Amino acid sequence: MTPESDPVRIIADLEPAAARAEAERLHRAGREAVLSRAMSGRPAAARAVRRALPRPFTLIAGVTAAAVLAGGAVYAAVAGPIGLPAGPQSGQAGGEAPPPYADASEFLLANADAMAVADPEEGGYWHVKTREHRPTGVLGAQAYLREPGADAPELAGLDVTVEFTSERWTRIGGDHRILNNLQTDSEVVFASEADRKLWEREGSPELSYAEPVSTEYYGGDQRYGVLGLTAQELFALPGTRGALERELRSVWETAPGEQPFDAFVLDVALDFFESPVRADTRAAFYEVLAGIPDIRMAGETADPLGRKGIALEVAPSADVPLLRRWIIEDGTGVLLAREVHLTDEEGVPEADPMTWTAYEEMGPVPEAGEPVVPVEAWETGS
Repeated sequence: MTPESDPVRIIADLEPAAARAEAERLHRAGREAVLSRAMSGRPAAARAVRRALPRPFTLIAGVTAAAVLAGGAVYAAVAGPIGLPAGPQSGQAGGEAPPPYADASEFLLANADAMAVADPEEGGYWHVKTREHRPTGVLGAQAYLREPGADAPELAGLDVTVEFTSERWTRIGGDHRILNNLQTDSEVVFASEADRKLWEREGSPELSYAEPVSTEYYGGDQRYGVLGLTAQELFALPGTRGALERELRSVWETAPGEQPFDAFVLDVALDFFESPVRADTRAAFYEVLAGIPDIRMAGETADPLGRKGIALEVAPSADVPLLRRWIIEDGTGVLLAREVHLTDEEGVPEADPMTWTAYEEMGPVPEAGEPVVPVEAWETGS
């Protein structure tokens, strides 16, 4: 789609400046009404949705400041909603009323204003630590799928999953550098004893995602995600809904294919959930998401690490026959976890996710960590 053929862009160009200003005023007024309704009846502490946060913060449950310092970590423990709750929170499990949101749009708008993710800091690093769950298998065992007529090796049917921790440090400003510590503290789980015995009988071959890897990228600009922006370009994205949506549309208009704009926004969501964007940009993206009708609120739930949040779901489609779920902490806008569920032929999702990623730490730090194993480094060019 080109700018000349986009009806939204044509209407926007014809809109008088006074009408646009009035629309912005009504948008702000509507958002304030949503916040007032969402926060009414909740504890006074929950109403203080705009608050100064220590930088960086941690999402680890039950971690005290003393324990963090004793472990040599660079994250400070933070009391309140952005830490893992030790018990039921207001509007969550424990007998209190559910969060007063009519739908996913209201929830996203309220949490856009409550956004509690610290800004990236130039000269430092953006640190993301995750715990992940993936189906795995023997390296190369699925190669037969690419060879018509080849016999399937017995190990190709192995039913096994793995959980592991990954960390990434991205430099903000200055020379480009990314350090990754991937697949650490892995835990392999076989679906049955028969699967384990098959694996052992075949000599216990190496499994994907089961061994730690450290990688480093340096030199020229590294581009991220669907948007294909550098860390500096992500940092410079607009911090208001209107300006950010215009920026997204400009990228969408040059993208190949006939993907609808809403589907494009859903595909770039990860760029905003975990990349080094400013807090106001992240909040503006939540406001853009709030305008997408395909997002539905699935209610209160616990993420894979046991933290309470609100689940938002994107239903399967012909293009994406998977259910995508985001679990967001109410009152902070912090993404706790994201899940992908397989669906059957009728589009009904399986109860357990095929993959999940839980965010344990995310925020600015002054220095990068150290490789956990000898690092594989690549110069990205200039």
